Amino acid sequence: MSRLTRYGSIVRQAPVCIAVFLDQTESYDRTKDVQAVGACIQNMLLTAHHMGLGAVWLGEILKSKNEVRSLLDLPESLELMAVVALGHPAAPGGVGSRKPLDQVVLGRK
Repeated sequence: MSRLTRYGSIVRQAPVCIAVFLDQTESYDRTKDVQAVGACIQNMLLTAHHMGLGAVWLGEILKSKNEVRSLLDLPESLELMAVVALGHPAAPGGVGSRKPLDQVVLGRK
């Protein structure tokens, strides 16, 4: 799957990747169902953080959604919504470390 996204290094390094699909045969309101998938993924990310894990929502892979579905040998009724990569976060200051908020957030006075 890593060759299907520009973030292939993340996919290769992650111990676990969860491909999230929408089953179009079970969907009765696409807007509601896509919103529900987004909420589900956000809850997965929050739970991973609470557990001390690192997680990232990979959406760019959607450009290859048909190839991912084919690679996983899944029916056409399943539409890829995202891939979530999970693992242990890098050490502070290592690859993937974040800048402090005061360096990226502009406050108004």
